[in-house]
Amino acid sequence: GGSRTGLVWSAVTIVAATAAAIRLSSHPVFGTIAWTTAIAAGICAIASVLAERSRERAMRALRTAREQAELEARTRASAERALRESQNLFATTFRRTPAMLVVTDFESGEILEVNESFCQITGWSADDVLGRTLPSLNAWQDGHERARFLKRIVDHGSVQNAELALRTKSGERVSHLVCAELIEIG
Repeated sequence: GGSRTGLVWSAVTIVAATAAAIRLSSHPVFGTIAWTTAIAAGICAIASVLAERSRERAMRALRTAREQAELEARTRASAERALRESQNLFATTFRRTPAMLVVTDFESGEILEVNESFCQITGWSADDVLGRTLPSLNAWQDGHERARFLKRIVDHGSVQNAELALRTKSGERVSHLVCAELIEIG
């Protein structure tokens, strides 16, 4: 490569300068100048080879960095695509599942999301309930039942197949088997 060519030219330059210095070495002024020139030529040749090697290393490092950046970009794009697909799958499954689903903030009780089955069973639209709480909708038949239900979630982290009576928008009492689990979002 370029480094070998530079090394050969450097060796030729050093040999030529050294030969000139040897020929002129008997002359008191020109001999000193010739040897100084030979040393300078040698230093320049070595510096040239070192510079060429440094440039080649820098170019290899640059190529490697570019290739790594391209790989990371492809990987990131693939991960983002997989995330979008997963989010779409989850959103579709959440919306279309036949079971009534409600996501609430545990601390405030604010309804964050409901699915289509919730709307069909309760009579409320998503716009009616998002940002509100079930108690503000008068959806709990019994406030004490709600308190016991929330305590079970706190004590156990989840509740499985608990029977709860809720009110629909029209005031009808509907019993449900409810599963609930604390999850951290964000």
